[in-house]
Parts: sequence; structure tokens; C-alpha cells
Amino acid sequence: MSYYNVGKLLYEAGNTYGESIIKKYSKSLTTDLGKGYSWRNLYNMRKFYLFFKDNFNILQPLAAKLTWTNLSLILVMNDNSKIHYYINKCINYNLSKRKLIESIKSKEYERLSNETKNK
Repeated sequence: MSYYNVGKLLYEAGNTYGESIIKKYSKSLTTDLGKGYSWRNLYNMRKFYLFFKDNFNILQPLAAKLTWTNLSLILVMNDNSKIHYYINKCINYNLSKRKLIESIKSKEYERLSNETKNK
């Protein structure tokens, strides 16, 4: 929930102050709180919020089944179908970071037939 809320704040701040606010917050939070607030991580939190803002009800059960590391690897993708595929794969097969990376690098999703992707 913390990442969701930070992402929401970043999204709202971005609408007011522009996208560069993430870099400013990154520097400030890293100075004040230490590691964990890189530009990339804050960007992923914002994307996490945007991806789940309309599906907030599934967030709690999902968060219990996925690690932030796996979500960060998945959320950098630009195709929502691809994101859903890898989220479901992580949940159904309890993928570790290493296994998820292997699955992504092997372009598993791209090799699926269009019929399978549409399911």
C-alpha cells in the first residue's frame, strides 16, 4: 500500500509540477531517508499506481503474492497484456526474480500464439 500511495502522490504532483518532480523527489528522499528512492523506483511506484488505480480491489491480494522486485521488473513493460501475463505467471508459478528474468529474456510472451494471448 505504501508504494501505491507514494505512486499516487507522485502522479498528482506530476500533474501539477511536471514529470521532473520525480527526479527532485528522488534526490530529496534519498538524502533524507537513504536507499530505496531512486528515480527508477519512484517511477515504478507511479506506474504501479497508474496500473492498479482502477482495480484497487485486487491490490491487497496481489501484493501478498508478488514481491516489489518482480513487480518492478514487470511494470517497465509498455504492453498491458504483457504485464498481466507476467503478473499471472508470477502468481501461478511463484516465480523468483531469477525465473522471471529468464522468462522475460526468453521472450516467452512474444512466442505465444495470438489465441493464447487473447485468453
